[in-house]
Amino acid sequence: MTERARSLLWLDGGAGCVVGLLVVTLREWLAAIYSFPLDLVLFFGLSNLAYSSYSTTLAVLASTWRSASVLGLASVALEGIFVGSLAYAEYRFLLKR
Repeated sequence: MTERARSLLWLDGGAGCVVGLLVVTLREWLAAIYSFPLDLVLFFGLSNLAYSSYSTTLAVLASTWRSASVLGLASVALEGIFVGSLAYAEYRFLLKR
């Protein structure tokens, strides 16, 4: 795995952690401005924290491995497609409101 790919994993994990902490901390305010149930906003924040721990774990493992397997690369690619699709669906949902 290249240094750039490892850096992206660290950035991804760090960003997910920061966003997760912000969402959990500001959940009441976010629930009010988005008109979402408080439990849903808390779920979003905790999901970000869980994802960040996964991404950071990948970054740590990538620092010790020289290259990823085809299965590993496919897993990361599919996860990226899934997360991007969810972001797009949320964007479309918010546009309709």
